[in-house]
Amino acid sequence: MIAYKPEDAINTWPDGEYTATIESVTPKVSKAGAANGLTAPNMFEVILTVYPTQEGGTQKVWDYISFPKGVWKLEQIAEALGELLSFKAATFDLEKFVGKNVAVYLRTKNDSFGAKNVVGEYLPMTSQELKEASKVASDEDIDPSMPF
Repeated sequence: MIAYKPEDAINTWPDGEYTATIESVTPKVSKAGAANGLTAPNMFEVILTVYPTQEGGTQKVWDYISFPKGVWKLEQIAEALGELLSFKAATFDLEKFVGKNVAVYLRTKNDSFGAKNVVGEYLPMTSQELKEASKVASDEDIDPSMPF
């Protein structure tokens, strides 16, 4: 038997607004792209650490931004990071924003594996919200050298 902890079972959080840190951005070939013979990346896999609004642990959430179908989501994340002008100039490079905080609206999605949280949308944050987000992240013992 493999040892496990019951508390490690995934529990979804209520739909709503949360603060998240972009942990990684990886260019990948989507399943649909691979099925069509694509070999160059046509999507980003974005891994976020999401912080609770109340006391409690964090959770990892995976988001996928495909091209050209999901460019609307790339625009949202650019706006959330204050980079809408660079998005409109086609110079926005999401990979350069690893370690930055964003506001997200989490939704619950049910699939064949059960319920899970997914990013419904990225939300712009005011400077006050960014300050509070940095405090939430630091309260979670995040590496203090991480840029916020």
